[in-house]
Amino acid sequence: MPTASETTAIPRYTIKNVSKKTGILPVTIRAWERRYEFLSPHRSENRYRMYSDSDVALLMWIKNRVDQGVSISTAINELHTLQNNGFIPEIKQEYQSAYPKPTGIPPAEYAARLYRAFKKSNEIEAAEIFAEARAAFTLPALLANVLIPTLTQIGEAWYRGEIDVAIEHFASKFIIGKLMHIFQTLPLRAKREFIIIGCAPDEFHEIGSLMLAILLRSQGYRIDYLGADIPLDDLVDFVESEKPAMVILSVTMQGAAKYVEIASQKIAALKKAPLFGYGGAIFISQPKLRLQVKGTYLGDSINSAVETIEKLFPGK
Repeated sequence: MPTASETTAIPRYTIKNVSKKTGILPVTIRAWERRYEFLSPHRSENRYRMYSDSDVALLMWIKNRVDQGVSISTAINELHTLQNNGFIPEIKQEYQSAYPKPTGIPPAEYAARLYRAFKKSNEIEAAEIFAEARAAFTLPALLANVLIPTLTQIGEAWYRGEIDVAIEHFASKFIIGKLMHIFQTLPLRAKREFIIIGCAPDEFHEIGSLMLAILLRSQGYRIDYLGADIPLDDLVDFVESEKPAMVILSVTMQGAAKYVEIASQKIAALKKAPLFGYGGAIFISQPKLRLQVKGTYLGDSINSAVETIEKLFPGK
């Protein structure tokens, strides 16, 4: 029986099928192959090009980078850098994860294993566990049932004094890195609404907002993710120039909650004001704060936030 890596290398798609999967014209695929030599499709007996799942994954990654405004030559160089650092299996995982391959191991066990790897500061072990879980679960299940429980365990252990802050930072930075990789490798689509997502000023806990950005992009929304600690004036200027359908800010700490109220007022005052959504731990623990914000509270979880947004933009 072939291994998973061998399966992804099996030639199975014609160039026409690959074009449908990736949205890249056949003539463009041929030109990229000829000019940059980053793909070597199999030739069938009748000399037709035949592509594997790994080929499709690489093309989708390249297309995503080009859609983000990166030149094709720069994207190819970035790909080569990833290859030289051993990240190609993870690129394959991103494509394969649309079709999970369950291992029979429950998500809670992956969360526990990942937590133990973090406690040991074992990055290699953590990366292996993450890759296995990434292939085994859908994106919503990975985020809600593996990563969030892991982060909860880390936070509780730090609060009890069982781990020091360096371990907490290591775990957070590791997960942010993996999430950013997922976000950047998801295909960009222009079929759904344009949404800007980020964190309010003085808010540096960005994992929740990044997870939401991933889930929405995976469902076809055009997402600009701005990260942590966004200056309000810069945000308002960006919203005014880019004209998104919605702006979403996340806050976990009370000190930053006031900026969500200010942002909602500034954005509502724009000539063509987008919808404004918000969420985060502080609005769960102190629900009265929601009364001060001109916008839509997205709910107490990332999944409820996605459901709320889907209701705001029905029929797509």
